[in-house]
Amino acid sequence: MMFRKKYSSSYTKHHGHQRSLKNGLRYHWDESMEQRVSSGIIVYRETTEGPRFLTLYYGHNYWTFPRGKIDVEKEEKSFEAALRETREETGLTRNDFILADSFKTREDWVFTQNNKKIHRTVIFYLAKTDKRYIRLSDEHQGYCWLLYREALKIFCGERHSENRKVIRQAYEYITGQRAIADKRPWRSKKGVHEKNEIAQKNNVHRQNDVVVPKQPPAQFHTL
Repeated sequence: MMFRKKYSSSYTKHHGHQRSLKNGLRYHWDESMEQRVSSGIIVYRETTEGPRFLTLYYGHNYWTFPRGKIDVEKEEKSFEAALRETREETGLTRNDFILADSFKTREDWVFTQNNKKIHRTVIFYLAKTDKRYIRLSDEHQGYCWLLYREALKIFCGERHSENRKVIRQAYEYITGQRAIADKRPWRSKKGVHEKNEIAQKNNVHRQNDVVVPKQPPAQFHTL
């Protein structure tokens, strides 16, 4: 079964050299930075309200999609890693979803660890499932299925800018409609930024009963 629209993703560019990965994606990178590449799958369910996307909660107001590091030593390919990580983090196997054959996008950002700048790339695939229940891994505290407009409230602040980018691309691919991007200016001032994040996160919890954190990882949660 194929999706109805072929999607051409746009990727974040970084100044520096251009590098080609095994999966064919190209990106610009700073040669002085350590490069870390992961992959994952944006999983969604079709509902009468529209597609609901699976988002995992790590704690500390951090939400993301199933994803993890590619095992370079075993010469693991990005798609193989995406399947493995999705299975480990959610219990969903290859037989539990239908993969979008022409969708592939990526997140790119730079962070500092031990006074060293690191460039992180996450390659994402897209898949549809009819499974409403998942089994969380020990590294997560909860999960929820969110509509696009709800996900924008969860993915708030600069730290989630790449999440907002890829979920917008996924939404447009699935629906064939141009999504309304979240164009609110995010303030860099720490106090105001954190206050806005907490307020918006709590608002989503009240509206959609997304109170799944701090539950036993072996339990199933759904919306």
